[in-house]
Amino acid sequence: MLVWFKKLSWFHRLIGVAVLLGLAATIGLTFTQASKDETAVDPQVVTRSLNTLGAASRTPMDVVRDPHTKLPTVVSVTIPGTPGTDPQQAALNFLSSYGPAYGLTDPQAVLHHVGTKTDTLNITHVKFQQQHEGLDVVGAEIIVHIAADGTVHGTS
Repeated sequence: MLVWFKKLSWFHRLIGVAVLLGLAATIGLTFTQASKDETAVDPQVVTRSLNTLGAASRTPMDVVRDPHTKLPTVVSVTIPGTPGTDPQQAALNFLSSYGPAYGLTDPQAVLHHVGTKTDTLNITHVKFQQQHEGLDVVGAEIIVHIAADGTVHGTS
């Protein structure tokens, strides 16, 4: 199996071993760093927060969860809001109250406002991007859907 390795000069063998050791060290550091940086989301906290959200909703809550993370990807609710509140602020207020349901402990610290659009049904869609140390987290976006009267109708 290592016949080809024996045919290499001592210099090429040394380079090959150094590359393999460097690769092994890099992989080890990457896994060590990832395990230190990742904050596990407590499923019980998510469930409690979703139950609180469901209890506050004027209509039955409907939730679609990510099959891997078990976090909600789409939530349909009817949460009363305050008419006249800025949609971005209303969305942040909602996420501050129910952020743990989405795995967010401090939404205002980790979410960056991307944009706000109002559709023809007069529903305003406020989009946020999660960031970590100033960098966008790939796939970590949330859109809060708010009616003209301030009612939150859900997230996606």
